[in-house]
Amino acid sequence: MSSPDSPYAPPSSPPSPALLRKKVPPFLVRLTLLGVPTRKALLGYLWLSIVLTVAMILWAGRVGLLAILAVVMYGWALKWMDKHGDWQSPRG
Repeated sequence: MSSPDSPYAPPSSPPSPALLRKKVPPFLVRLTLLGVPTRKALLGYLWLSIVLTVAMILWAGRVGLLAILAVVMYGWALKWMDKHGDWQSPRG
């Protein structure tokens, strides 16, 4: 028999429905991940957008600052999926 304080004891109550419910990504995360199959691909897009943003800022000046939006969106989607998502199942 295991004591109530044992880490091997079954939980005293079932998990809450909120823990069992799958989190649905926000609209902007789903939009950013549209056509991105894996985490590795998203990391590639993130680094490519960083490089292109720097190049655009150097070449076009302030106009290149608009490209920062892509970096922010890819970074936010990556962070959200790592924290809440499941990279193995379809998103949305």
